[in-house]
Amino acid sequence: MAQPDVFHLKSFDGTAIACWRQGSGPPLVMVHGTTGAHDSFRLLAARLDDRFTIYAVDRRGRGESGDTQPYAFEREVEDAASAVEALDEPVNLFGHSFGANIAVEAALVASNLRRLVLYEPGVDVTSSSAAAIDQMEEMIARGDREGALEFVMSRVVELRPKELDQLRRSPVWASRVAAVHTVPRELRAEIELSLEADRFAGLQVPTLLLLGSESPEWAHLATQALAAALPDARVVLLEGQGHAATVTAPDLLASEIAGFLGEEG
Repeated sequence: MAQPDVFHLKSFDGTAIACWRQGSGPPLVMVHGTTGAHDSFRLLAARLDDRFTIYAVDRRGRGESGDTQPYAFEREVEDAASAVEALDEPVNLFGHSFGANIAVEAALVASNLRRLVLYEPGVDVTSSSAAAIDQMEEMIARGDREGALEFVMSRVVELRPKELDQLRRSPVWASRVAAVHTVPRELRAEIELSLEADRFAGLQVPTLLLLGSESPEWAHLATQALAAALPDARVVLLEGQGHAATVTAPDLLASEIAGFLGEEG
């Protein structure tokens, strides 16, 4: 496995965004979901870096990236678009969960996007509520960061018990606990997100939508809505998987991503 090196780029508003680079081949920018950081893709990147140069982003507010207040989803979109446009060649873009929300919006902004892969965005649907977010913030405030992370993963993301257990035992659990304070602001932003399908009518970027066969209803609804909105999209079902295949089935996920990105055009 290639060892990543980090560099920082300036987003549109001047915030420093860290990108972790490893491997060789065509560029693949990866945008992680809520609670994560670039190391959310540790297992997946190791299975792709012999075919692609991976650029795993630390989203603002975690890892080695900067942050600004107040939080705005639009700045996250600009960050992803900045990462794509910093590379002087056609770029592939992958987003998982909240990172997929960001990636599909960045696709409307970035000018050199080749192909797009979205794994279970939460666009136009949410399983969170104001009450659940308040409860999570209360847990964080009293120092129960791990409990808050388990709460959001089980009650909001709706991971199955075996998925949560696998994630808890993975090397990325500690960094997710460290970033848990950023989750409430993202959940509030997600509640406000609206698909507005007409905005994507002109997006001709070939898109792969990945969906776990065992994933919760919100993931199926959002994937179906995006499949209908995007002009050049296909859905691939990850059999036996849920929302956490980056940890539970990285070989399967890497195979689907590499196959799609390896197609001509």
